Amino acid sequence: MKVILVSHHFPPGRLGGVELVTLRTAHWLQRCGHAVQVVAVERATEGAPDRVEARMDVYQGVPVVRLTIDLFAPGTPWEWRYRHPVLEAWFRNHLEKERPDVAHIQSCYLLTVGAIHAACDVGCTTVASLHDYWFLCPRLTMLRPDDTCCDGPDDPQACAWCLMMERRRYRYLEAATHGLSGAVMTRALRWIGPARRLAAPTDPATLQRRRVVVREALARADALVTPSPYVRYLLQDQGLAPERVRLVQHGLVLPAEAAAARSDPPPPYARRFAYLGQVIAPKGLHLLLRAFRRLHAEQGEVTLDVYGDGLGLPYEQRVRALAGAREGVTWHGRYAPEDVWRILRGVDVVVVPSLWREIGPLVMFEALAAGRPVVASDLPNMHFAVHHDENGLLFAPGDVGGLERQLRRLTREEGLMARLHDGIRPPRTEERAMAELMTVYRQAMARGGRPARTGTAPRAELGTGSIATRRNGNV
Repeated sequence: MKVILVSHHFPPGRLGGVELVTLRTAHWLQRCGHAVQVVAVERATEGAPDRVEARMDVYQGVPVVRLTIDLFAPGTPWEWRYRHPVLEAWFRNHLEKERPDVAHIQSCYLLTVGAIHAACDVGCTTVASLHDYWFLCPRLTMLRPDDTCCDGPDDPQACAWCLMMERRRYRYLEAATHGLSGAVMTRALRWIGPARRLAAPTDPATLQRRRVVVREALARADALVTPSPYVRYLLQDQGLAPERVRLVQHGLVLPAEAAAARSDPPPPYARRFAYLGQVIAPKGLHLLLRAFRRLHAEQGEVTLDVYGDGLGLPYEQRVRALAGAREGVTWHGRYAPEDVWRILRGVDVVVVPSLWREIGPLVMFEALAAGRPVVASDLPNMHFAVHHDENGLLFAPGDVGGLERQLRRLTREEGLMARLHDGIRPPRTEERAMAELMTVYRQAMARGGRPARTGTAPRAELGTGSIATRRNGNV
């Protein structure tokens, strides 16, 4: 079988959850004798906006086609952020040349639904994974700019106001009026929109169109896969039939180091806390730093190790300033995925303080597999794996005081660490997860056929939509 995996990014430049899932899927497929290629965006703000540059690379034995295109150039139609005609044309040509049996779209963020349409047009079996909320939310996270969770995109006017709040003046207005301004603007947009077209993306009609285009693309795919029961529920709520969305939860490669970590006896009380993951605002590291600051003021022997990369964004500078030179906090920066088990053996508890409903953060499963209790936000996807007072502790998302109380319990409550350690269940293996994914592939291939092609790619208004491919040792 020949499989092309499509991801918004790929290591070593980026090491987020989708990137690691894509890499591990590629390695598993190769070990089973399948031919694999990965296609990913390398640079999204360089090059030209009307052509794709592609170069061939190999990473850890996996062939990778790395794309460069300026997706955010001035004058680029906002509609191209969800169906990009230039990328779609490149994908169609590339897939016609490669002729894979399966095109597995791991993410449409940056790549847009054009990747799905291109795969369907060429005739290869098309599988789309839903690792985030891009299919429902232009912000990707279903997290509003004021750090509150959205329950679903039911109202284009509310989505328009949410995008308006990305500007500071609207966030201040929302905070000053305790949410009243949002209620007023949401109602006003219902009649402003039809009367006068607003600038994208704050035009409700534009957002409604995005919803329709994305839904049409999902309907064309041969199979939809998600690791999250919550995402499955949301998509069903949006009108997708339950049988269209397959649940395939993450599995882990468990080396000897993982078993060794799991066999470590738990300490009587927690002293070494850790955060592992990207240093970005939705992950909530600032909440952990505030809670830890209070705890450390009372118990100077506790420590917090922070592992992760801020991608050069201002948020990392802010949280480093929040931590200051405080004793007890150690910043380790970016870490290699293969180092995770060594890192986990050096800590007592892992904290996942996310503000958004993360879809199966790998570090949470890795921590549990290593026998380390997890303290996590009480959100869907988190509380499916972390059970309060059984294998970890939960706190209300965004509640610094609640997080501090749970951390304090771990440092003071007799027998708690041992009870949580004993409550951790055996981890789900990669073999099981990949076997389920292969079943999805085979069933989708056996069904054959797909909905007839509907619609056409939007016209390339920035230029000719030509495809430039570097050939100096590349594709």
